[in-house]
Amino acid sequence: MMTKCACVVMLVLLGHAFPSFGQAPSPQETEVAQAWHRLLKQLETGSLATSKGLMTDTAFASLMQGVKPTAYAEALRRFAVLYQQEPLRVRLLSPTQAALEVGRLDLEAGYYPSGFRIEYRAGKWQLVAYYPSK
Repeated sequence: MMTKCACVVMLVLLGHAFPSFGQAPSPQETEVAQAWHRLLKQLETGSLATSKGLMTDTAFASLMQGVKPTAYAEALRRFAVLYQQEPLRVRLLSPTQAALEVGRLDLEAGYYPSGFRIEYRAGKWQLVAYYPSK
C-alpha cells in the first residue's frame, strides 16, 4: 500500500514539475518536429542552394562558421547526420515560432544540447538561429 502511495505522489509531483509529463505532443509540435527532420534530410541529401533557402543568412553563417566555402555542402551533410539521431525537444514560442533543443544534457559527461530557432515564413518553416552547444 505504501509503495502505491509513493508512486502516485511521485506521478503527481512529476506532473506539476513538468506540465508536459505524460502528454502527447500537440499537432503543432509534431509539425515543427517533422519540419526539423525534413530540414536535416535536405541538408544531408539536397543541393547547397536549396539547403540555404531553408534558413536565413544569419543561421547559415553561424552553421558554417570557420568552414571554407568549398566545404559548405559536406559540412551541412555532416551536421545533418550528426543531429538526425539526437533527442529533440520542441518549445512553441508562438504559432509561427519554435525553439528547439537538440542533443542530450549530461553534465557529468560534458554533453550539452544545441539550440535552434525556427519560424514559419512564406509558407514554410525556416531555420533562423543556431546556438551551438558549449
